[in-house]
Amino acid sequence: VTSVSSFGWNEEYNSVGNTYIRVNFFYTDGTSQFSSNVYGSGNYIRFKFLNSLYNSKLVRKIEVWMRSTQNHDFREAIEYGTMVHGHYSGQDSSVYLTLRIPQYSEQDTSHFRVKVDAVREGDDDIWFELVNEDNSTKTYTNADFDKLLPIQSPIVKPTRLRIYMKAASSGATVGGTGVSAVYWGTSNPKSLWTGSQRVDKDIYYSENTQKLTRRSWRASNEVTQIMGFRLVRRP
Repeated sequence: VTSVSSFGWNEEYNSVGNTYIRVNFFYTDGTSQFSSNVYGSGNYIRFKFLNSLYNSKLVRKIEVWMRSTQNHDFREAIEYGTMVHGHYSGQDSSVYLTLRIPQYSEQDTSHFRVKVDAVREGDDDIWFELVNEDNSTKTYTNADFDKLLPIQSPIVKPTRLRIYMKAASSGATVGGTGVSAVYWGTSNPKSLWTGSQRVDKDIYYSENTQKLTRRSWRASNEVTQIMGFRLVRRP
């Protein structure tokens, strides 16, 4: 891993209320290192965090950290679009990204679907692997992306998804093969709450986003045009 980039925005970006964004690189030898801090901005801008040890250490995990210099509830900041950049040590090598899969405990999942947004070149390859809770694995090919596939033994309760990437055998360029987004879906996703406790309305558009709570139910004709809804996913 050579660097990590992401978009950042900060509601309060003057000298008093700056929000800092930085990346913590965790290495396979048990050590870790923070990147330098960058300031949030009043506009969405792309930040890039360099991994100064990319030539000597392998990265096993990456965390994006955010910190405000003031303790006020209006210091809202957002980070999104995280991208991990790396390089291949040889034409025959491949790298992979491991992601934790959302768990739905109420009902066993029978089918799943994996999709990626990717950049491709030449005869490169991108494929994926499911990892069960007991660390058993099952490998799928590039042709299996964006298909509804059955959960099959030995994968009964998958907990992790690995995306593998291999560069073109000739003419490979920096950034020529990469994944910018990964989508995971199941045959029976669950909402956060059910029945009378479902989220029916949210805060006004003029308010800052807050922690999601159970809101009072209202009839459709009582919801004004300045009151919105939020799409949520079970953790």
